[in-house]
Amino acid sequence: MRNAMIAELLTSMPPISLSSGKFFVPKRRFLSYMETFKGHTIYDLGAGMGQVSAALHTAGHKVVALDCNTREETEFPITLGNAISQSYESGSVLMFCRPSHGLWVEMAIERALAFHPTAIVYVGLVKNLEYDLGAYLNKFKKKAKNIGAENENLYVWEVKNEN
Repeated sequence: MRNAMIAELLTSMPPISLSSGKFFVPKRRFLSYMETFKGHTIYDLGAGMGQVSAALHTAGHKVVALDCNTREETEFPITLGNAISQSYESGSVLMFCRPSHGLWVEMAIERALAFHPTAIVYVGLVKNLEYDLGAYLNKFKKKAKNIGAENENLYVWEVKNEN
C-alpha cells in the first residue's frame, strides 16, 4: 500500500528541467565489462546528460536512455519517462549509474522484474549501495572496480540465472 502510494506520487510529478551536469564518467574498463551484454537492449535509467548512453552506443550497444527530467543539452537522445511505470523489453539489461539515489531505484527494479530482464547493473560508490538498492542489495555482486573517474564500482544482479 505504502509503495503504491509513493509510486503514484512519483509517477504523477511533472518533469523539471535540470542544468547540465555529469556525474559518472566511465573508463574503458566499464565499456569492456559491458561487452558482456552485447546484443541486449540496455536501458540507462536516470540517464541525465546521456554521456554513458552515448559511450555504450558508440561501442555498438542498443541503448534506451530514460530520464524523468529534461536537460538543456544532451549527448544522446533521452526518452522522457519514469522508470517506475516504464515497460521494458524482455531479456534487456537495466542500468543505474550514479547518482541514482532514493526509493525510485528500488521501485524501478521491482517494476522491471515483471518484464524478465537478463541483468540489472548498478554503478556507484560503496557508501551509497544500501540506500540505493534497498531490499535488493544482497542480489548484486561486485563485478568490476575503479570503472569511473571517481573510482566507482560496477555491481550486477544476473536475474536470468535465478530462473
